[in-house]
Formats: sequence, C-alpha cells, structure tokens
Amino acid sequence: MYASEIMPLRTRNKGVALGVGSHWLSNFVVVYVTPMAIDNLSFKLYIIWAVLNASFVPITYLFYPETARRSLEDMDEVFYQERFGITKTRSPGSRKPGLVMEGAVEDYGSYEVEKVGTEEVKQP
Repeated sequence: MYASEIMPLRTRNKGVALGVGSHWLSNFVVVYVTPMAIDNLSFKLYIIWAVLNASFVPITYLFYPETARRSLEDMDEVFYQERFGITKTRSPGSRKPGLVMEGAVEDYGSYEVEKVGTEEVKQP
C-alpha cells in the first residue's frame, strides 16, 4: 500500500509491482527459513525477530514521509522538495474535500458537507 502512495505518477505501476514482488519474496524467505531457525536457535530466534521489528520503529519515523490526507500529486511535490534522507514530513496534509460515495456526509470543521456525485452542498 505504501509503495503506491509514494511513487511518482510516471513510475507508479513499476514501483508497485516491485513492492508487491519484494513483499511476496520476503514472505517466502520467512516461511522457508523459520522452521530451520527454530530448530537451530530455539528461543533466540524470537529475540532476533523482536530486535529486527523494534529497529523498524525509528527507521519508519525518520525515513518514511507521512502520507495521511495527501493526494498522490502532493506526494510528488514532497519528494521533489526534500532531499534524500531524513524526511521533514511529520504531520498529515491539509484536509481537502474530494469525491466520496454518493450520499456520504463528512464533517469539515463547522460545516457538514453532503456529497452527491460530483456536487457538494455546504450546510452551516
């Protein structure tokens, strides 16, 4: 899911394919290696997995930009403006009205916005 949100529009299909392929490959490796590792390492394997999983918390916080409430075009701009490395995008993007399913009602501050198809009707 994350790969589809951060890829530029021109390379999104290839990036998502690469992300899905690497996900399946890593799952295969985990499933293939785990029985042998449990036999050889016993409880130490769980410590290794715990350390690896814990290491992803700071990695994710420092290097993965926040994508909440950002359009795909906004993410293109985020990567264009920032240098490769530690990201400065910690807060979610501004909430922009978009198309939602017909008849859905969302709350934007002091207004309730009722969406009907592509039209929006603001009610104070």
